[in-house]
Parts: sequence; C-alpha cells; structure tokens
Amino acid sequence: RVISLELEKASFIEEKSLIEQENLRLEETVAGLTEKATLYQEMKEIQSDKDDVIDALTHDIEQLEAQFQEAVIQTETKNFEISCTLEKVKSLETEITGLSSENAKLKDTISENENEFNTQKM
Repeated sequence: RVISLELEKASFIEEKSLIEQENLRLEETVAGLTEKATLYQEMKEIQSDKDDVIDALTHDIEQLEAQFQEAVIQTETKNFEISCTLEKVKSLETEITGLSSENAKLKDTISENENEFNTQKM
C-alpha cells in the first residue's frame, strides 16, 4: 500500500509538473498573443493616422486647386482688361494722329492765310 501511495504521489508530481509546463506554455502563448494584439492596435492607430494625413492632404490639394482656378480666372480677367485698355490706347493713338494731321493742315491754312493777308496788305 505504501508503494502504491508512493507511485500515486510520483504520478501526481509528474502530472503537476506537466500541468506547470502546460501553464508556462499557455502563459507564453498569452504573452505572445498580447504582444500581437498590441502590435495590431498600434498598426490600426498608424493606419488611422495615415488616413487622417491623407484626408488632410486631399483637402489641402482641393483648396489649392480651387485657389489655382480662382487665380486663373483673375488672370484671364486682368488680361481681358489689359487687352481692352490696349485697344483704347490704340484708338486714342489713331485719333491723336488724325488730330495732329488736322492740326498741321490748319497751321498750314493759317500760314497761307497770313501770307495772303500780308501780301494783300502790302
């Protein structure tokens, strides 16, 4: 009976050792899974940050595109205004040239009239 109890005790000790080994293995597995879960959470946060950055950059790009389009419209408007002003200047130059020619003719006529008047006076 003592041998039987000793054998049973040895069996329990061996089973306890196996259970302890299994517990260690399970603890290591849990630690590994906890580490993986932490890494996964960090990856999710990084992806979320990346998505936020992408959204912010997309918004910035859209704003810049809108500003660029507005600048193009303003430039085209200014170019049109400059073109209109240039046409007015050309028109005024033509008018000035015409007036200068007319003025020269009037001066010639005045000179001729003065000469004729002076000739008649003599």
